Amino acid sequence: MGDWYARLPETEEEKVYRASRGWTVFMWLAGPGLIALGLWGLDRLWRQHGPGKAIAETIFVAACVLGLAALGAASIVFIIRYRVRLKGDLLAVQGLVKYCEIRRSEVRGFRSKGDGVTTQLVPRDPTRSTIDVPIYFKADQVFWDWFDDLEDLDYAEMDGEEEEILSSEAYGATEERRANRLDQAITAARYLNGIGAGLAIWGWLLPSPYVVLMVLLLLTPLAAVELIRRYKGLIRFDGKESSVYPNVGTGLLLPSVILAYRAASDWAVLDAGYAVAWGAAIAAILLVLLIRFSGGAHTGWFAAACGFLLLWAYGYGAVVTVNCAWEPQRIEWIEAEVVDQRMTESSRYGTKYYLELTPWGPVTETEEIQVSSLEFRAVEESGAACIALRPGGLGLAWYSVHACER
Repeated sequence: MGDWYARLPETEEEKVYRASRGWTVFMWLAGPGLIALGLWGLDRLWRQHGPGKAIAETIFVAACVLGLAALGAASIVFIIRYRVRLKGDLLAVQGLVKYCEIRRSEVRGFRSKGDGVTTQLVPRDPTRSTIDVPIYFKADQVFWDWFDDLEDLDYAEMDGEEEEILSSEAYGATEERRANRLDQAITAARYLNGIGAGLAIWGWLLPSPYVVLMVLLLLTPLAAVELIRRYKGLIRFDGKESSVYPNVGTGLLLPSVILAYRAASDWAVLDAGYAVAWGAAIAAILLVLLIRFSGGAHTGWFAAACGFLLLWAYGYGAVVTVNCAWEPQRIEWIEAEVVDQRMTESSRYGTKYYLELTPWGPVTETEEIQVSSLEFRAVEESGAACIALRPGGLGLAWYSVHACER
């Protein structure tokens, strides 16, 4: 397509919008920060990886940290290249790698993309892709004048959705009952999302009492599925911010993420691939139920893919939590020698403690594991570590490290 500067030269007849100072500073701070965080994570993964680590878990973590680094690099390139230009009735956008332009006469309308900063232009030609216009600048009257007389598709769709709800007998016999049903659905979704957000804060800051918290984290996403079923698709899980249909995305997202985080942080399993596989199966089942209960017509492939990844986190967290919290479990005590001890200090992540142990039980090679400060001090005094190996309530073996009593 060629250099966009050559295609659209700057003249007195056009307006050129560049990223504001605030966005520029933010991107130049966030970009290198994400790159550094990704490289640091990759370094930590390399240092801690050993034969005892599950390959699936290592690949997943590596993909995450590399993704952070790539996102940081993309942020820097984007803010350097980003421009929005107006020349008469022509609007041109230069993004990270893509250049787009469109004339007002070719635009059917515009809508908000949902991220709070991007306006999406919808062409009249259905074969053309929509054009995203990220507004990372202080828009003036000239810019907004370009949108005069263009249809706000969000409002039009909301009007259409409300009419669709109030005319559907699936939500009540009369229009008044349908309106009441919609109000009830909005209230129910709001409460569930609030509970989900509260549980996320609880689970992140102070996960105690632990069992009560875990039970609530396990049940809240299932309650979201039940609400969607009970309201026959009136409540959705992938709705737009501007939609009349209430959605329980927060009630699904936050508890699922925190459940997965707590499972990865609180329990040491020998084969995370087992939990990953069963988590994917649970995610597939729940996604099918969600799409079926919500009607499925509004669910595109992207929303389905995002929903699957989210439910995968829930499935993984559920399998590990239920497996390790299952009581009672037989304990096999195995002693291992401590090859090395070390600690790392960080103003952001605090102090972390590591033990390097000789092979023990099913672990056939020397391996470094992270332990609590109390375990670290106790093992340091005794000179040996005793591993409590448990079979797991769902067959996924897990362990905890303790000081050996002499």
